[in-house]
Amino acid sequence: MLVVLRIAAIIFAVEGLLMVVFATLPPGAQLFGANSEWGMALLDAAALVLISSPFIYLWVIRPYALAHARSEAELRQSEGRLNEAQRIAHLGSWELDLTANLLTWSDEIYRIFEIDPAAFGASYEAFLDAIHPDDREKVNKAYTGSLADRTPYAISHRLLMADGRIKWVHERCETDFAADGTPLVSRGTVQDITESKLAAEALRVGREQAELANRTKTEFLANMSHELRTPLNAIIGLSDMIRGETFGPVGSPKYCEYVKDINEAGQHLLSMINDILDL
Repeated sequence: MLVVLRIAAIIFAVEGLLMVVFATLPPGAQLFGANSEWGMALLDAAALVLISSPFIYLWVIRPYALAHARSEAELRQSEGRLNEAQRIAHLGSWELDLTANLLTWSDEIYRIFEIDPAAFGASYEAFLDAIHPDDREKVNKAYTGSLADRTPYAISHRLLMADGRIKWVHERCETDFAADGTPLVSRGTVQDITESKLAAEALRVGREQAELANRTKTEFLANMSHELRTPLNAIIGLSDMIRGETFGPVGSPKYCEYVKDINEAGQHLLSMINDILDL
């Protein structure tokens, strides 16, 4: 490659010199012939170019070629780092040329949408087709509204995969406009937020289940309190009345002992129920 560049430089230099010579020839002048000063000057110039060509190569062509190669290598390295960063963050970038209706996606967006670049139509309509049918109108309104208002927008929406899976993405976009307000180029990002959406949904479901369980527990305790405490309070109250012979003598002292046992057992059972229901 470098040899080719060197030869090309020599040829271009000689051609350039010839063009200068021919352009400066006076009318009727002979380039070659006896005692032709022009011919001798041309030969001297050509010899000078041939002799100096290695120096031209070393001082001009080679440094330029090396700098160009380094620039290309740095550019490829930078692009590789950007693609790797986007892959790790699940964040891709896109650009839509509105004058040509040409959509450009980064590699990560193709991975997020699970679309083969060769099969993608690379247009705004093709992008809408990849969105969940129930979200297409919402996304389209967000984008067209941003063009009408000349403001950026952000929206979260779903993608419907070929196998029926649903992904969630968060999209941001801003657009460059001409002086007359005509939209020129839209640029944006798409981030896969499926994991965070699923985590938030699981948290919401868990919270709802916990609230339902708490309500169920409260209702159960209220019912148990009524169903257990009410008859026990009646037993304890009636036994107290019998022990105190409120309505007259009981008769046999044994009955008083039995009533006492009933009252104490009722008090003990009520204490246990209170402890259980207060947990």
